[in-house]
Amino acid sequence: MEEDLVRLGPADRVAVVAHNGRELALITDWTGDRADIETGLLEARKRKTHGLEFIHGMGSERGDKTRRSVMAAAGAMRSFANAPGRKVMLLLIEGWATVGDTWSFRSAYAAASAGATLDRLYSPLVNAANLVGYSLYPIDLPGFEGPPGPPISGFGTAHAAPVFAGSIGGYATWWAMPERRFHNVLQFLAHETGGLPMINSFSKKALAETAEDTRSYYWLGFAPPRNEDDRLHDIEVRLPGHPDLRVRTREHYLDMSKATELGMLVEGALLLGGSPGAESLEVSFGEPRKAGFRRLDVPMKVTVRLDDVVLLPVDGQWANDLEFRIRLMNKWGDQAAPPAAKVQVRIPNEPMPGDLYVFETDLTIRTREHRFVAAVYDPLTGDLLSTRGTVGPR
Repeated sequence: MEEDLVRLGPADRVAVVAHNGRELALITDWTGDRADIETGLLEARKRKTHGLEFIHGMGSERGDKTRRSVMAAAGAMRSFANAPGRKVMLLLIEGWATVGDTWSFRSAYAAASAGATLDRLYSPLVNAANLVGYSLYPIDLPGFEGPPGPPISGFGTAHAAPVFAGSIGGYATWWAMPERRFHNVLQFLAHETGGLPMINSFSKKALAETAEDTRSYYWLGFAPPRNEDDRLHDIEVRLPGHPDLRVRTREHYLDMSKATELGMLVEGALLLGGSPGAESLEVSFGEPRKAGFRRLDVPMKVTVRLDDVVLLPVDGQWANDLEFRIRLMNKWGDQAAPPAAKVQVRIPNEPMPGDLYVFETDLTIRTREHRFVAAVYDPLTGDLLSTRGTVGPR
Protein backbone atom coordinates (compact mmCIF):
# COMPACT_ATOMS: atom_id res chain seq x y z
CA MET A 1 0.00 0.00 0.00
CA GLU A 2 2.86 2.38 0.75
CA GLU A 3 4.29 1.75 -2.72
CA ASP A 4 0.95 2.61 -4.32
CA LEU A 5 0.44 5.91 -2.49
CA VAL A 6 1.79 7.61 -5.64
CA ARG A 7 -1.52 6.63 -7.28
CA LEU A 8 -3.42 9.05 -5.05
CA GLY A 9 -4.43 12.32 -6.63
CA PRO A 10 -4.20 15.83 -5.17
CA ALA A 11 -7.88 15.77 -4.13
CA ASP A 12 -7.73 12.34 -2.49
CA ARG A 13 -7.92 12.03 1.28
CA VAL A 14 -7.13 9.02 3.48
CA ALA A 15 -7.95 8.09 7.07
CA VAL A 16 -6.53 5.02 8.81
CA VAL A 17 -8.56 3.24 11.51
CA ALA A 18 -7.64 0.05 13.40
CA HIS A 19 -9.72 -2.40 15.42
CA ASN A 20 -8.07 -4.69 17.97
CA GLY A 21 -11.15 -6.79 18.66
CA ARG A 22 -12.25 -4.54 21.49
CA GLU A 23 -12.19 -0.93 20.34
CA LEU A 24 -11.42 1.32 17.42
CA ALA A 25 -8.39 3.57 17.21
CA LEU A 26 -8.07 6.52 14.84
CA ILE A 27 -4.47 6.31 13.62
CA THR A 28 -4.67 9.06 10.98
CA ASP A 29 -7.55 11.45 10.42
CA TRP A 30 -8.43 12.59 6.90
CA THR A 31 -5.27 13.81 5.19
CA GLY A 32 -3.87 14.19 1.71
CA ASP A 33 -0.29 14.47 2.92
CA ARG A 34 1.58 11.39 1.71
CA ALA A 35 4.10 11.59 4.56
CA ASP A 36 1.27 11.57 7.12
CA ILE A 37 -0.32 8.57 5.43
CA GLU A 38 2.99 6.69 5.39
CA THR A 39 3.42 7.46 9.09
CA GLY A 40 -0.09 6.15 9.75
CA LEU A 41 0.62 2.90 7.92
CA LEU A 42 3.87 2.53 9.85
CA GLU A 43 2.01 2.96 13.14
CA ALA A 44 -0.56 0.41 12.01
CA ARG A 45 2.18 -2.10 11.25
CA LYS A 46 3.64 -1.67 14.74
CA ARG A 47 0.34 -2.40 16.50
CA LYS A 48 -0.04 -5.65 18.40
CA THR A 49 -2.20 -8.19 16.62
CA HIS A 50 -3.80 -9.73 19.74
CA GLY A 51 -4.03 -12.98 17.79
CA LEU A 52 -4.13 -15.37 20.76
CA GLU A 53 -6.66 -13.19 22.55
CA PHE A 54 -8.81 -13.28 19.43
CA ILE A 55 -8.64 -17.07 19.28
CA HIS A 56 -9.32 -17.76 22.95
CA GLY A 57 -11.45 -14.81 24.02
CA MET A 58 -14.08 -12.32 22.88
CA GLY A 59 -16.88 -14.83 22.41
CA SER A 60 -16.95 -18.56 21.89
CA GLU A 61 -18.01 -18.56 18.24
CA ARG A 62 -16.33 -17.13 15.18
CA GLY A 63 -19.59 -15.39 14.37
CA ASP A 64 -19.48 -13.54 17.72
CA LYS A 65 -15.98 -12.25 17.02
CA THR A 66 -16.90 -11.30 13.47
CA ARG A 67 -19.95 -9.35 14.62
CA ARG A 68 -17.72 -7.16 16.75
CA SER A 69 -15.44 -6.43 13.83
CA VAL A 70 -18.46 -5.81 11.58
CA MET A 71 -19.97 -3.36 14.06
CA ALA A 72 -16.60 -1.64 14.48
CA ALA A 73 -16.19 -1.20 10.72
CA ALA A 74 -19.76 0.10 10.46
CA GLY A 75 -19.11 2.52 13.32
CA ALA A 76 -15.96 3.81 11.64
CA MET A 77 -17.89 4.53 8.44
CA ARG A 78 -20.69 6.28 10.28
CA SER A 79 -18.12 8.42 12.11
CA PHE A 80 -16.76 9.51 8.72
CA ALA A 81 -20.16 9.89 7.09
CA ASN A 82 -19.75 13.57 6.23
CA ALA A 83 -16.63 13.19 4.09
CA PRO A 84 -17.17 14.80 0.66
CA GLY A 85 -16.88 13.09 -2.71
CA ARG A 86 -16.77 9.41 -3.66
CA LYS A 87 -16.18 7.40 -0.50
CA VAL A 88 -14.60 3.95 -0.32
CA MET A 89 -13.41 1.75 2.53
CA LEU A 90 -10.56 -0.70 2.07
CA LEU A 91 -11.21 -3.51 4.55
CA LEU A 92 -8.07 -5.45 5.49
CA ILE A 93 -9.67 -8.54 6.98
CA GLU A 94 -8.88 -12.15 7.75
CA GLY A 95 -10.75 -14.85 9.61
CA TRP A 96 -14.21 -13.34 9.32
CA ALA A 97 -17.03 -15.87 9.66
CA THR A 98 -18.31 -17.58 6.53
CA VAL A 99 -21.39 -19.59 5.68
CA GLY A 100 -19.66 -22.74 6.92
CA ASP A 101 -19.00 -21.16 10.33
CA THR A 102 -22.71 -20.44 10.84
CA TRP A 103 -23.90 -23.59 9.07
CA SER A 104 -27.29 -25.16 9.62
CA PHE A 105 -29.63 -27.23 7.49
CA ARG A 106 -32.07 -24.34 7.42
CA SER A 107 -29.66 -21.50 6.60
CA ALA A 108 -26.95 -23.15 4.52
CA TYR A 109 -28.52 -26.15 2.78
CA ALA A 110 -27.53 -24.87 -0.66
CA ALA A 111 -25.32 -22.18 -2.16
CA ALA A 112 -28.38 -20.27 -3.30
CA SER A 113 -29.34 -19.58 0.31
CA ALA A 114 -25.81 -18.66 1.40
CA GLY A 115 -26.40 -15.03 0.46
CA ALA A 116 -29.21 -14.84 2.99
CA THR A 117 -26.95 -16.33 5.66
CA LEU A 118 -24.20 -13.81 4.96
CA ASP A 119 -26.76 -11.02 4.93
CA ARG A 120 -27.81 -11.77 8.51
CA LEU A 121 -24.23 -11.50 9.72
CA TYR A 122 -22.98 -8.65 7.54
CA SER A 123 -26.10 -6.52 7.04
CA PRO A 124 -25.05 -3.93 9.68
CA LEU A 125 -21.91 -3.19 7.68
CA VAL A 126 -23.61 -3.30 4.27
CA ASN A 127 -26.52 -1.11 5.43
CA ALA A 128 -24.16 1.42 7.01
CA ALA A 129 -22.08 1.59 3.83
CA ASN A 130 -25.11 2.08 1.60
CA LEU A 131 -26.64 4.56 4.01
CA VAL A 132 -23.68 6.95 4.16
CA GLY A 133 -22.47 6.37 0.60
CA TYR A 134 -19.41 4.13 0.99
CA SER A 135 -18.37 1.34 -1.37
CA LEU A 136 -16.51 -1.56 0.21
CA TYR A 137 -13.26 -2.88 -1.27
CA PRO A 138 -12.50 -5.89 0.97
CA ILE A 139 -8.92 -7.18 0.76
CA ASP A 140 -8.05 -10.89 0.85
CA LEU A 141 -5.23 -10.67 3.39
CA PRO A 142 -4.31 -14.38 3.35
CA GLY A 143 -3.92 -14.24 -0.44
CA PHE A 144 -3.91 -17.29 -2.68
CA GLU A 145 -4.06 -20.51 -0.65
CA GLY A 146 -5.39 -22.97 -3.20
CA PRO A 147 -7.84 -23.29 -6.10
CA PRO A 148 -11.02 -21.44 -5.07
CA GLY A 149 -14.47 -22.63 -6.02
CA PRO A 150 -17.24 -20.76 -7.83
CA PRO A 151 -18.69 -17.69 -6.14
CA ILE A 152 -22.23 -17.62 -4.85
CA SER A 153 -24.65 -16.82 -7.65
CA GLY A 154 -25.08 -13.10 -8.16
CA PHE A 155 -21.94 -12.02 -6.34
CA GLY A 156 -19.90 -11.70 -9.53
CA THR A 157 -16.32 -12.80 -10.16
CA ALA A 158 -14.54 -9.46 -10.40
CA HIS A 159 -10.90 -9.60 -9.39
CA ALA A 160 -11.02 -13.36 -8.66
CA ALA A 161 -8.86 -16.09 -10.14
CA PRO A 162 -10.34 -18.89 -12.33
CA VAL A 163 -12.35 -21.27 -10.20
CA PHE A 164 -12.73 -25.02 -9.95
CA ALA A 165 -15.58 -26.84 -8.23
CA GLY A 166 -14.99 -29.94 -6.17
CA SER A 167 -17.59 -32.60 -5.48
CA ILE A 168 -18.19 -35.67 -3.35
CA GLY A 169 -20.68 -38.23 -4.65
CA GLY A 170 -21.99 -35.75 -7.17
CA TYR A 171 -22.74 -32.95 -4.65
CA ALA A 172 -20.74 -29.70 -4.83
CA THR A 173 -18.57 -29.23 -1.75
CA TRP A 174 -18.87 -25.42 -1.62
CA TRP A 175 -19.16 -25.61 2.18
CA ALA A 176 -15.97 -27.65 2.59
CA MET A 177 -13.39 -25.15 1.31
CA PRO A 178 -12.58 -22.37 3.81
CA GLU A 179 -10.78 -20.19 1.27
CA ARG A 180 -13.68 -20.31 -1.15
CA ARG A 181 -16.15 -19.48 1.60
CA PHE A 182 -14.02 -16.53 2.68
CA HIS A 183 -13.91 -15.28 -0.92
CA ASN A 184 -17.71 -15.44 -0.96
CA VAL A 185 -17.74 -13.07 2.03
CA LEU A 186 -15.49 -10.60 0.20
CA GLN A 187 -17.59 -10.83 -2.96
CA PHE A 188 -20.80 -10.35 -0.98
CA LEU A 189 -19.56 -7.19 0.78
CA ALA A 190 -18.32 -5.66 -2.48
CA HIS A 191 -21.33 -6.64 -4.57
CA GLU A 192 -23.85 -5.23 -2.10
CA THR A 193 -22.13 -1.83 -1.93
CA GLY A 194 -20.88 -1.26 -5.48
CA GLY A 195 -17.23 -2.02 -4.75
CA LEU A 196 -14.78 -4.71 -5.86
CA PRO A 197 -13.28 -7.64 -3.92
CA MET A 198 -9.47 -7.74 -3.94
CA ILE A 199 -8.92 -11.49 -4.04
CA ASN A 200 -5.70 -13.52 -4.32
CA SER A 201 -3.00 -11.57 -6.18
CA PHE A 202 -5.14 -8.43 -6.35
CA SER A 203 -4.70 -8.03 -2.58
CA LYS A 204 -1.08 -7.02 -3.27
CA LYS A 205 -2.19 -4.06 -5.39
CA ALA A 206 -5.50 -3.24 -3.73
CA LEU A 207 -4.87 0.49 -3.31
CA ALA A 208 -3.73 0.89 -6.92
CA GLU A 209 -6.73 -1.07 -8.22
CA THR A 210 -9.13 0.91 -6.04
CA ALA A 211 -7.66 4.23 -7.19
CA GLU A 212 -7.98 3.13 -10.82
CA ASP A 213 -11.53 1.85 -10.33
CA THR A 214 -12.76 5.09 -8.75
CA ARG A 215 -11.17 7.50 -11.20
CA SER A 216 -14.04 7.39 -13.70
CA TYR A 217 -17.68 6.93 -12.78
CA TYR A 218 -21.18 8.34 -13.18
CA TRP A 219 -22.85 9.54 -10.02
CA LEU A 220 -26.62 9.15 -10.27
CA GLY A 221 -28.61 10.78 -7.50
CA PHE A 222 -32.28 10.70 -6.60
CA ALA A 223 -34.53 12.01 -3.84
CA PRO A 224 -36.63 9.08 -2.57
CA PRO A 225 -39.86 9.53 -0.63
CA ARG A 226 -38.99 9.33 3.06
CA ASN A 227 -41.10 7.36 5.51
CA GLU A 228 -38.23 6.96 8.03
CA ASP A 229 -39.37 3.41 8.75
CA ASP A 230 -35.98 1.63 8.64
CA ARG A 231 -37.02 -0.39 5.60
CA LEU A 232 -34.68 -1.42 2.80
CA HIS A 233 -35.46 -0.35 -0.76
CA ASP A 234 -33.78 -1.96 -3.75
CA ILE A 235 -31.91 0.10 -6.33
CA GLU A 236 -31.82 -0.98 -9.97
CA VAL A 237 -30.05 0.88 -12.77
CA ARG A 238 -30.62 -0.13 -16.41
CA LEU A 239 -28.97 1.03 -19.63
CA PRO A 240 -31.55 0.43 -22.39
CA GLY A 241 -30.01 -0.10 -25.80
CA HIS A 242 -26.46 -0.61 -24.47
CA PRO A 243 -25.87 -4.35 -24.14
CA ASP A 244 -22.12 -3.76 -24.35
CA LEU A 245 -22.06 -1.77 -21.09
CA ARG A 246 -22.14 -3.11 -17.54
CA VAL A 247 -23.66 -1.41 -14.50
CA ARG A 248 -22.24 -1.74 -11.00
CA THR A 249 -24.11 0.00 -8.20
CA ARG A 250 -25.06 -0.50 -4.57
CA GLU A 251 -27.96 -2.87 -4.10
CA HIS A 252 -30.27 -0.88 -1.83
CA TYR A 253 -30.68 1.99 0.58
CA LEU A 254 -32.11 2.13 4.08
CA ASP A 255 -34.92 4.59 4.79
CA MET A 256 -33.40 5.44 8.14
CA SER A 257 -35.49 6.63 11.05
CA LYS A 258 -34.36 9.41 13.35
CA ALA A 259 -33.98 6.88 16.16
CA THR A 260 -31.58 4.81 14.05
CA GLU A 261 -29.61 7.89 13.08
CA LEU A 262 -29.24 8.96 16.72
CA GLY A 263 -28.18 5.45 17.72
CA MET A 264 -25.50 5.52 15.02
CA LEU A 265 -24.16 8.87 16.20
CA VAL A 266 -23.89 7.68 19.80
CA GLU A 267 -22.31 4.37 18.77
CA GLY A 268 -19.78 6.13 16.55
CA ALA A 269 -18.75 8.41 19.43
CA LEU A 270 -18.37 5.39 21.73
CA LEU A 271 -16.18 3.54 19.23
CA LEU A 272 -14.00 6.35 17.95
CA GLY A 273 -14.06 8.91 20.73
CA GLY A 274 -15.38 12.44 20.61
CA SER A 275 -18.96 13.45 21.29
CA PRO A 276 -22.03 13.27 19.06
CA GLY A 277 -23.27 16.68 20.24
CA ALA A 278 -22.61 19.69 22.43
CA GLU A 279 -20.83 18.51 25.59
CA SER A 280 -23.16 20.18 28.06
CA LEU A 281 -24.95 17.16 29.49
CA GLU A 282 -24.14 15.99 33.02
CA VAL A 283 -24.53 12.39 34.18
CA SER A 284 -23.74 11.13 37.69
CA PHE A 285 -24.14 7.70 39.27
CA GLY A 286 -25.09 6.51 42.75
CA GLU A 287 -24.16 3.41 44.73
CA PRO A 288 -24.69 0.18 42.71
CA ARG A 289 -27.17 -2.44 43.94
CA LYS A 290 -27.13 -6.14 43.08
CA ALA A 291 -29.76 -6.98 40.47
CA GLY A 292 -29.26 -10.69 39.93
CA PHE A 293 -26.42 -12.87 38.73
CA ARG A 294 -23.49 -10.64 37.71
CA ARG A 295 -25.77 -7.66 37.26
CA LEU A 296 -26.04 -4.30 38.97
CA ASP A 297 -28.64 -1.58 39.13
CA VAL A 298 -26.90 1.80 39.22
CA PRO A 299 -28.91 4.95 40.12
CA MET A 300 -28.33 7.55 37.43
CA LYS A 301 -29.00 11.29 37.54
CA VAL A 302 -29.07 13.28 34.29
CA THR A 303 -28.88 17.08 34.35
CA VAL A 304 -29.94 19.15 31.32
CA ARG A 305 -29.24 22.87 31.02
CA LEU A 306 -32.49 24.41 29.83
CA ASP A 307 -30.48 27.09 28.00
CA ASP A 308 -29.52 24.33 25.54
CA VAL A 309 -33.02 23.10 24.67
CA VAL A 310 -36.25 24.74 23.54
CA LEU A 311 -39.42 24.72 25.64
CA LEU A 312 -42.78 25.79 24.24
CA PRO A 313 -45.89 26.98 26.13
CA VAL A 314 -48.43 24.12 26.16
CA ASP A 315 -51.59 24.07 28.31
CA GLY A 316 -50.22 26.59 30.79
CA GLN A 317 -46.82 24.88 31.07
CA TRP A 318 -43.48 25.06 29.31
CA ALA A 319 -42.83 21.71 27.71
CA ASN A 320 -40.68 19.55 25.47
CA ASP A 321 -40.40 15.76 25.04
CA LEU A 322 -36.68 15.07 25.01
CA GLU A 323 -35.12 11.70 24.19
CA PHE A 324 -32.33 10.21 26.28
CA ARG A 325 -29.91 7.54 25.00
CA ILE A 326 -26.94 5.83 26.56
CA ARG A 327 -24.62 3.25 25.06
CA LEU A 328 -22.02 1.24 26.96
CA MET A 329 -18.99 -0.87 26.06
CA ASN A 330 -16.78 -3.02 28.27
CA LYS A 331 -13.06 -3.67 27.82
CA TRP A 332 -13.76 -6.68 25.62
CA GLY A 333 -15.71 -4.60 23.13
CA ASP A 334 -19.16 -5.92 24.15
CA GLN A 335 -21.75 -3.19 23.73
CA ALA A 336 -25.09 -2.59 25.42
CA ALA A 337 -27.74 -0.15 24.26
CA PRO A 338 -30.62 0.25 26.75
CA PRO A 339 -33.87 1.43 25.12
CA ALA A 340 -34.20 5.13 24.53
CA ALA A 341 -36.15 6.94 27.26
CA LYS A 342 -38.58 9.77 26.66
CA VAL A 343 -38.06 12.65 29.08
CA GLN A 344 -41.19 14.76 29.39
CA VAL A 345 -40.05 18.18 30.56
CA ARG A 346 -42.94 20.11 32.15
CA ILE A 347 -42.32 23.26 34.21
CA PRO A 348 -44.90 25.85 35.32
CA ASN A 349 -42.96 28.99 34.34
CA GLU A 350 -40.80 30.14 31.45
CA PRO A 351 -37.22 28.95 32.12
CA MET A 352 -34.71 31.53 33.27
CA PRO A 353 -31.04 31.64 32.18
CA GLY A 354 -29.05 29.02 34.05
CA ASP A 355 -32.07 26.86 34.98
CA LEU A 356 -31.50 23.10 35.11
CA TYR A 357 -33.78 20.10 34.64
CA VAL A 358 -32.86 16.87 36.42
CA PHE A 359 -34.32 13.43 35.87
CA GLU A 360 -33.36 10.16 37.54
CA THR A 361 -33.51 6.52 36.47
CA ASP A 362 -31.70 3.22 37.05
CA LEU A 363 -29.11 1.77 34.68
CA THR A 364 -28.68 -2.01 34.65
CA ILE A 365 -25.16 -3.17 33.81
CA ARG A 366 -22.97 -6.24 34.23
CA THR A 367 -20.53 -6.33 37.14
CA ARG A 368 -17.58 -4.78 35.34
CA GLU A 369 -16.47 -1.33 34.30
CA HIS A 370 -17.91 0.17 31.13
CA ARG A 371 -17.20 3.21 29.01
CA PHE A 372 -20.35 5.10 28.09
CA VAL A 373 -21.64 7.84 25.84
CA ALA A 374 -24.93 9.50 26.79
CA ALA A 375 -26.96 11.95 24.73
CA VAL A 376 -30.19 13.93 24.95
CA TYR A 377 -32.00 14.77 21.70
CA ASP A 378 -34.17 17.87 21.32
CA PRO A 379 -36.79 17.10 18.62
CA LEU A 380 -37.73 20.79 18.31
CA THR A 381 -34.26 21.84 17.17
CA GLY A 382 -32.60 18.57 16.16
CA ASP A 383 -29.72 19.33 18.56
CA LEU A 384 -27.85 16.77 20.65
CA LEU A 385 -26.39 17.28 24.12
CA SER A 386 -23.89 14.64 25.20
CA THR A 387 -21.28 13.47 27.64
CA ARG A 388 -18.99 10.46 28.10
CA GLY A 389 -17.26 8.68 30.96
CA THR A 390 -17.04 5.35 32.81
CA VAL A 391 -19.44 3.49 35.06
CA GLY A 392 -19.00 0.27 36.99
CA PRO A 393 -18.59 -1.39 40.37
CA ARG A 394 -15.51 0.70 41.24
